[in-house]
Amino acid sequence: MDDKTNKYVAMIYTDGSAGPSNPGYYSTGLHGYIYDELEEVTKQQTDKPANVYMTNQGYIHRDDIVKYEFKHVKPVKYIDAAYSNVGVGTNNMGELIGVIKAIEEMTKLDIHVEHLAIYTDSTYAMSVYNHVISNDWESEPNKANFDLIKVLANVVSNISDMSVKLVKVPAHTGDTGNEIADRLAYIGRRLSTMFTKEPKNAVYISDPKKYWKPTVEPHPFINYRQLMYNKATHRLNNKYLYYVTNYKHADDEIGRKLHDASFGVVILNEREGFIEDVVDIFDNATGRLIKPTVVDITKLKTREATSYPSMFGDVIYDYNHRTEALRLLEEQVIAKTVSPPGLAIQLTNEMNKLITALTDYQANGLAHYKEAIEITQVLYEIDDKGKYKIVIDNVAKTVDINVKLSAVDMTIPIVFGKDIISRNQLKKLEKFLPKVYFVPIKLDSSYYEYFTVIECGTTKDISLWNSMFANKIFIKK
Repeated sequence: MDDKTNKYVAMIYTDGSAGPSNPGYYSTGLHGYIYDELEEVTKQQTDKPANVYMTNQGYIHRDDIVKYEFKHVKPVKYIDAAYSNVGVGTNNMGELIGVIKAIEEMTKLDIHVEHLAIYTDSTYAMSVYNHVISNDWESEPNKANFDLIKVLANVVSNISDMSVKLVKVPAHTGDTGNEIADRLAYIGRRLSTMFTKEPKNAVYISDPKKYWKPTVEPHPFINYRQLMYNKATHRLNNKYLYYVTNYKHADDEIGRKLHDASFGVVILNEREGFIEDVVDIFDNATGRLIKPTVVDITKLKTREATSYPSMFGDVIYDYNHRTEALRLLEEQVIAKTVSPPGLAIQLTNEMNKLITALTDYQANGLAHYKEAIEITQVLYEIDDKGKYKIVIDNVAKTVDINVKLSAVDMTIPIVFGKDIISRNQLKKLEKFLPKVYFVPIKLDSSYYEYFTVIECGTTKDISLWNSMFANKIFIKK
């Protein structure tokens, strides 16, 4: 009778890299998961890559499920590793090292892996491995990479209680595991350029809890797609000054007049680490260059952006002096200066108008704006203990407020995500005990511009919001 309670299986993806030429600095990336084959899993996991299943056949994209017979699995551990090397080598060397490291790392775990599947896009690594297990690898001692092949053969010969198979996957076609291994190989290559006398390896074994969904929760004021700052004014009096906007797509260029764009200025009292770490790196790279800078908040909330800094450090970023852009893993622009100069000047003027409005509000107080009203009670219900609960339906797009402007009673629809932060962000503000104000500014007898102000009671953070292109009111008399 088999009384085993666990049977661990590993799905490991490897990739090799060399650059900037081949041969060049060379490296290896390794990623994968370990699961218990005896654990019955009837449905896909919720913490997973988008549109991808974790299975006993590796990662399978939703569009490819008809091609496979598989069962869902529940990872018990993940591995992410980047290996650098000293000297000049080829990507094929990196690929062979990937097979070696995959076997070695599985034998080091505190659980016993019985079966290991190594996924590689390297035909060369597949061929070498087949020669090794056929025991005919020694016939050509002058063969390229013979020393590495010898290491691989030694590692394979020492496997006593783990079966190993290599599986060929296509390169650069969107395969989830292969793409992650490729990014880790890039990190390894960056390490190779930095540590030229002794290799630098970084291996991380992670528990599965929230592996794919790191717990980065930005302040509701800055939970937007784009964040902007000006190096000269960003940090003043131990506070953090940001400008935020919410273009429909994260890659939309600042300056395009999109109908859904809102614009806000935010002053926070506490440091938002995941943003400020990138700001520090970018500002150090740009030196004395002072231009408005755009940070892509959407990309900063990805698994790589939130998890890799603690694993691999600043090596995951590189700054391009020509484009004045900071990239994550050589491919995603996460921060850049605003250009051309005309647009930078225009944006600076808009930013200055917002901060002027906010500082005037702070200096003069609400009483200075004679027609301003508090609208907190329109948005929230506050109980006897001071606890907030939003009263706006979660599908509402606007909320009407009643005001009197130039002695005329009016109903103004305040649009969520344009005139004020979104309804969901207002929901997340409940614990901050906010006060919300509608502030109209009279420019002549029949013309107003308006903005909304939110003050956080608990943290003393403050923000001012308006729609970029629709914050005007004309009075008909």
